[in-house]
Amino acid sequence: MRTRFDRAPAPFGALVLAVGASVLLAGCGSSGGTSSGASAPASSPASASSPTSGSTMQPAGNLPTSCSQVTSIVATYIGGVGTVKSLANKPNGVSCEFANAGVTKIVILNMGTGSDAAMAELKTKSATNGRTTPSISGLGTTAFSVDNQGKAAGAAALNDQGVMVVVTTNLPLAQDEALIRQLWAVY
Repeated sequence: MRTRFDRAPAPFGALVLAVGASVLLAGCGSSGGTSSGASAPASSPASASSPTSGSTMQPAGNLPTSCSQVTSIVATYIGGVGTVKSLANKPNGVSCEFANAGVTKIVILNMGTGSDAAMAELKTKSATNGRTTPSISGLGTTAFSVDNQGKAAGAAALNDQGVMVVVTTNLPLAQDEALIRQLWAVY
């Protein structure tokens, strides 16, 4: 039986989720396994397994390995979590979908190791079908938001430890940025 949560549309489309998850899955060494019946995207051609050579990034520290580890952080942005769905199994990082009880606020979170090249690829692939990807200054070493035909739809950012966070949301951009900063403060 399908629930309202299963039918909830992704805030800015499956492309960014698929590309973001595949970039992060490649970086986390996953074979693309799934849980909760969700299908995971195939590995991305760009490797995100380590920070870009020649950069000043340090290896990522301990990243979350389950959605439950970040649920309380996400809950503060969506007014409590009604449903959590793991989108892929990863040994070092997470790919999760969170919704509040009314399924009016949704956050799709992909967090793992990344690189400047992975961010560039994600930005390019995200800027399709009427979406734009303006850069965000002051958030990590590189970051961009996604604007879907005039509406904020998420953000992606990489910090100097090589931790990449991609959030697909229907929240204001300021909340996306705050969520990313809070996740980096913990992980």
